[in-house]
Amino acid sequence: FISVVPLGTRFGVAQAQTDWCAGIMVVVEADGLKAALFVDELGGQHQVVIKSLQANFRRVDGVSGATIMGDGQVAMILDAPSLVSGARRRLQSVA
Repeated sequence: FISVVPLGTRFGVAQAQTDWCAGIMVVVEADGLKAALFVDELGGQHQVVIKSLQANFRRVDGVSGATIMGDGQVAMILDAPSLVSGARRRLQSVA
């Protein structure tokens, strides 16, 4: 089985899609472990320059940086290893 990480819940924001059957699951693998990220939408594939947040902001677990998109919006870059290991820890604490 694969742990499911609802990103809205994980980051404390409202999730537009709450129906597990109608939503989108993105499977990521890190350090030999897998998790499914439950997301509202996919924004496509983009070439981006990742900027570190640590110089200006406190560390946010699950976020490795940010980028400015072509339309000027800021997009967070997720830290897949952190999200996968966090999902595994939460699952083990419940078991």
